[in-house]
Amino acid sequence: MPTVTIPQEHSITVYSKQRGCMACTITKRWLLEREIDFSVENIEAPENRETAAAFAIKSAPMVIAEPSPITAESSEIVFSDFRVDVLESLFPADRYPKTRTISTSDVDELAPTPELQIDADEPELDAEAEYEAA
Repeated sequence: MPTVTIPQEHSITVYSKQRGCMACTITKRWLLEREIDFSVENIEAPENRETAAAFAIKSAPMVIAEPSPITAESSEIVFSDFRVDVLESLFPADRYPKTRTISTSDVDELAPTPELQIDADEPELDAEAEYEAA
């Protein structure tokens, strides 16, 4: 039976930490398992930190869906953390069913990834020196 692709109504951007963020990984996995297109930005990049601050977002991931399905305007829906309730309202199961199961360890390999951005003004962490100092 051929699969039917339903045009995606929303542009999704996931502002994710580079590593160590389970909510980021689970959000990306939820989208991947439903074959929903999305882009990923590094929330730790200076310009993206400013965007998060403008929306008063204090935890990762920050997800922006444009346009808003609720207001039917060109505004966006912005939320943080893993919010399955919001994701299900944007992408209802009858139109975007789960088509595959992805392990958490495979998410970073399958999800789009931003380029690693290192802030030249921040000193590099020396884990060994910190361990010895403790």
